Amino acid sequence: MKIFQFLLILPVTFNILIAADNNQSATWADGSALIIEKGQWEIGLFNPLSYGFSETIQISTHPLVFLQMPNVAVKKQWITLNGYLLSSKHSLYYPTPLLNLIAKEGIGGFISPEFEIPAMISTINEIIVSKPLNTSGILSLKLAFAFSIGSTDLDQRTSIDLPLLYQRLSVYHNGHYTKFGADYQSDSGKKLGIAVDIDYFILSNSNKHRAFEHKGLISYSKKKSRQILIGYKYISADYPFGQQQHLFPIIDLCWKW
Repeated sequence: MKIFQFLLILPVTFNILIAADNNQSATWADGSALIIEKGQWEIGLFNPLSYGFSETIQISTHPLVFLQMPNVAVKKQWITLNGYLLSSKHSLYYPTPLLNLIAKEGIGGFISPEFEIPAMISTINEIIVSKPLNTSGILSLKLAFAFSIGSTDLDQRTSIDLPLLYQRLSVYHNGHYTKFGADYQSDSGKKLGIAVDIDYFILSNSNKHRAFEHKGLISYSKKKSRQILIGYKYISADYPFGQQQHLFPIIDLCWKW
């Protein structure tokens, strides 16, 4: 039974660590103000399931974690002016079932079972401005603000001090965080592509509570409907026990239809 629970929790946790609110595909629609075509579907092993709802609206969710952490994101493309594109992305997460699942002793336990996880939600609201660079790719600037509701009763000792998880779950302990960054993606019409981004988190009002993340990806598309992604994720962040740096490999498979 413990092995089954571990196998259930492991992909869920890894999905959040790698994906969370961080799109990692090297297609132009991810990480930029663009959206996928109307009626098109996209999904990856660690990327969200996305659907082109209309010419200007894209809806996404992380299906691997939906039962444990219901979530949805809507990206809306607003205007195109002088070659610049402006979009906003709004995400909603309900983490309570997942946190209760990992509040246990032994394998798969990240939180002591003595703590009660309250019903709480978080929302991430992001503004994205993108500029196509002729045929070489697209450059994007991003600003996001996240805040939580119902987390005032969450005990600070339930903090999960792991890279990527700590940054994103800090919204429930601090009530909010701010993130800004930049993203470059090469021409998605070619077989080989690259994607590079940087993100800077302000996790609380404390001057010593910050995080920096950088991702680099190489994509290969043998067919337009399939894509292989290989790269890395670098994190330098402040934790309750001090500042640490981490480097993780990234590998993913993506499909669209």
